[in-house]
Amino acid sequence: MNYKLELREIVEADIKPDCSFMPEKDKYSMYVQAFIEDINNLPIVQNAFEESNAVIIELNVGVNIEELASACIPIHKYYWEQFRTKGFVKIT
Repeated sequence: MNYKLELREIVEADIKPDCSFMPEKDKYSMYVQAFIEDINNLPIVQNAFEESNAVIIELNVGVNIEELASACIPIHKYYWEQFRTKGFVKIT
C-alpha cells in the first residue's frame, strides 16, 4: 500500500504555546529530508521519498494505515515545531 503525506511550512497562525516560534525558512528542506529519513528507518516502510511538498510512503506488504500512523506519532512530535503534515492519503 502507498500513502501520501502532504507537508507545509509553519505560518503565523500556527504560533501557539506548543509551537512558540517561527522556524528558519532556509532550514525547512533540511528538516523535511531528516523527517523522510526517519520514516525510511521504520521497519514497516519499504521506501519514502519527497514529491511536490509531500512524502510518498511505500509500505511493506501486509502493513496497514493504522500501523503506519502509530509508528509515525513520535516522528511527527519530533518535527512539530519545524513544519506541519496534512494527514495520510491512500494512493495507488
